[in-house]
Amino acid sequence: MEILSYSGFLTKDGHFRLVGEVKNNKAINITNVRIKIELFDSNGNLIRAEEQGIELAVLLSGRKSPFAFMTTNKTEATLIENYNVELIGYEQSFEEKAQELEIIWHAQGNVSIYGRIDNTGFEESHFTRVLATFYDENREVIEVSASPIFSLSPADDYIFEIFFSKDIAE
Repeated sequence: MEILSYSGFLTKDGHFRLVGEVKNNKAINITNVRIKIELFDSNGNLIRAEEQGIELAVLLSGRKSPFAFMTTNKTEATLIENYNVELIGYEQSFEEKAQELEIIWHAQGNVSIYGRIDNTGFEESHFTRVLATFYDENREVIEVSASPIFSLSPADDYIFEIFFSKDIAE
């Protein structure tokens, strides 16, 4: 397991948001991936430390998953000058995730990604999310967003649109 990249920014609303991505470089599927996020002020003093999971519940071998964190405490957010993210744990998953959902096509608009996902399997899919990870020109993660799908029956499709909502304060 490795953390590929992460970045943080102050939003227009005065919140601090941190986004990033991990990769499963193991030969096994993993679950319960936990990361630790530490936020520091300009003197290197720890403001806050949080532990959380990543976006995907099961991370297949060779796959990537984004993560996102936000603090809504505006006073705290203005003090953040530096941050660190570290991987603190994961477990082997013995659950075989069915690869029966397929993105048939996708395209990029000015502020969104849209496309079609098909359920090519024989079981209904519940509480599915199509995730989008947005990168800058250096392949650093700059935003994570999702389109929820409540239910998708076998042989059905769903047209999704995921908006790029990065609202960095200027």
